[in-house]
Amino acid sequence: MLPDNQPQVELAPIPQSEQPFPLESLPKIPELAKTLKLESINHPRVQYYIAYFTGPARDNFQVWLERSGYYRDYIEGKLREHQLPESLFYLAFIESGLNPFAMSRAGAGGVWQFMPATGRRFDFAHRLLG
Repeated sequence: MLPDNQPQVELAPIPQSEQPFPLESLPKIPELAKTLKLESINHPRVQYYIAYFTGPARDNFQVWLERSGYYRDYIEGKLREHQLPESLFYLAFIESGLNPFAMSRAGAGGVWQFMPATGRRFDFAHRLLG
């Protein structure tokens, strides 16, 4: 399990000479890119994060995937109920790792990484998503 106060990781710049991550080794990635209407996932920054989350941050990513089994159906159901794209689930996934206690350096918190003023504006202290 990940601690609530995870250290911030400084990412090194991507060397231009690196070969792209072999996407065929992750068959769901192209499908997700199509679902999200992404033009290309062969951008160097995207490749960097694929390599990062399948390499040094693999254990953390595994915890996120385990959490997704717990939260995904509920979140996607609420998004559908409010006529929002279900793919917004991935925003919460990547922003917080679906950790309800996640806190950014800027002060955003929770699964959706809202700033305190935004949370108060939408009364998120009393309701989570519904």
